[in-house]
Amino acid sequence: MYVNSSSTPDEGDSPGISGNTSPAEPALIATAEEDYFVFSTLPTLVALLFVIPWKIISTNLKSMEPFHQLLGPKGAKGDHSILLSYAGASGVFAPILALKRGHWLVAIGSVLEYGSALVPPLAAESVIPGLI
Repeated sequence: MYVNSSSTPDEGDSPGISGNTSPAEPALIATAEEDYFVFSTLPTLVALLFVIPWKIISTNLKSMEPFHQLLGPKGAKGDHSILLSYAGASGVFAPILALKRGHWLVAIGSVLEYGSALVPPLAAESVIPGLI
């Protein structure tokens, strides 16, 4: 039984209680196909326009860092230059490895790359139809 303050009590019912035993029906919001596209698909597509460039920038930073290390006044050892690799299985740990080696741009680029990967799944959830 559910509380209904607007009903009058029937015989056998206590005051304020109606005889309705089913829960209230949830309100359904009717949306057009255009609204569905605007509120679910479009934010994800816009978010991808920001994610793809960060991926490209991060990949280029990781691939050019060995050559940047060779440009130092004394050059660089092989394991700090040509043999340096942030790709592969250690790619997830690239920001940590880059910080240990002092490669700040690679570390920042990697953190931004992984952070931007969270944007598309959250983009559609950030738009609320009633606010626009």
